[in-house]
Amino acid sequence: MSNIPISNVTRRQVFAASSATTFAFTFEVLSETDISVFSDDTQLELSTNYTVTLNSATGTGQVNLNSTAVGVTQIAIIGNRAIQRTTDFTTGGDFNAKTLNDELDSLTIFAQQNQEGLQRTLIAPQTDPAGLDMTLPRVSDRANKYLAFGSAGEAIGGAAAIDISGIQDVTAEISALGGLSAELTALASKTAELTSLGSVGMVANISAVGTVATDIPVVAAMSANISNILDSTAEISVVAGLSTAVSTFNGIGTADIATVAGYGTATLVSVAGQSTQITSVAGLSAEITRVGAASYSALMSNAIDMSANITQVLSQSAQVTQLASQSAEISAVFAIRSDISTVSTNSSAVSAVSLNISPVTNVSSNMGKVTSVATSLTDITTVASAIDSVNTVATNVSATVTFANTWYGAASSDPTGSINDGSLYYHQSGSTGQLKVYDNGAWSNASFEISSSGVLSFESRTGHISLTTADIAVGLGTSAITGITDSSYETKGRAVAMSVIFGG
Repeated sequence: MSNIPISNVTRRQVFAASSATTFAFTFEVLSETDISVFSDDTQLELSTNYTVTLNSATGTGQVNLNSTAVGVTQIAIIGNRAIQRTTDFTTGGDFNAKTLNDELDSLTIFAQQNQEGLQRTLIAPQTDPAGLDMTLPRVSDRANKYLAFGSAGEAIGGAAAIDISGIQDVTAEISALGGLSAELTALASKTAELTSLGSVGMVANISAVGTVATDIPVVAAMSANISNILDSTAEISVVAGLSTAVSTFNGIGTADIATVAGYGTATLVSVAGQSTQITSVAGLSAEITRVGAASYSALMSNAIDMSANITQVLSQSAQVTQLASQSAEISAVFAIRSDISTVSTNSSAVSAVSLNISPVTNVSSNMGKVTSVATSLTDITTVASAIDSVNTVATNVSATVTFANTWYGAASSDPTGSINDGSLYYHQSGSTGQLKVYDNGAWSNASFEISSSGVLSFESRTGHISLTTADIAVGLGTSAITGITDSSYETKGRAVAMSVIFGG
């Protein structure tokens, strides 16, 4: 190539990748090997991946890719002439102008290549103090650390590097969180509450409550009921102290509880209200799980550990928006965080109660009963300790009601009203008594009327009763009781058996 002037140019040109395969460069070179070509961060090979066409008059040219770059964002062409002497002048030898020009051109190209490389390095500004040491720390001092600067601005080994691969794995989720800036701004006003929720103790509790994450969509739809519960924080505090009794009631069959509650037993109704209250608190804990996940995404030091929760929060963006609109409720939750910790220790019971979520709406409208439960703690504990008996009553409640409608107990006068045939009561009159039965609309004697001196009456007979042949059916002949002359009887003292039947 003939001698060409070397312009004052930058020996680097970058092109956006497209369907094109030809890219022209405008800095001068002396040979096709004076350049390097990069596809993004991959260096291409001359001939294998591309060819170079040079303009002999200007020293510029173009790169011709052998195939279209697929999935590539940029193509970079940079000057890369090998730094070396290719000629040597001897004393008394030829001093050829072309050879000298080629050497001077090479030196100029070398200088431009170095300048271009320096422009892409870290450079201290001209206004920095003289003598500032920008030498990197030794390998042992900078390994696995971030680059940092000391108080004088010198380069030092910084803090230990953290693995950001976890954050890279959730870049899509982080971008999605950017769309919730308004909601996150609202949460930012709860710095104190979120800081408390991020403590070591609360992280463990939140993780425990996180086991009921599948109930979050159900609970999120119950914001009105949650508001009702927030108005009853005093009662919740009392109920939180009944974890043992709650666990006992959790083991009772739902059918038995429904049966006993249906008969209006005040204590059992109150207990039912207590279990509903706990279910509502479980819903509140699920909301706290979402708040915790959001707080960890805001605190990047916890973001890696909570990447799963961040993903879950993003899947619940509608609930996050709703949560941001309930800052007053969040403050109320913060005020009862100790009670939430108590509930979290009973996560298994909470999960079981959540299966009965359908009665929650009905019970939440009966908050007066919940208050009644709080004032009847002693009775609730007593019922919980006698749960086997409660189950027995629930099983036999139908028979108990039937007996109650048949036996009227002891009374001094005949019971009145709607009475079924066959009903009984014990008539008390002074020192005597009489069992009576109800038949055909009237009460009749059902037994002898007795006293210490003997039988007093039976049906219409009164006074001491002398049995007659009309009262006795004799199976040993037709003779009268007295004066028996039947030859089948002997005068000897033998025991005689007979049956006595009283007439009606």
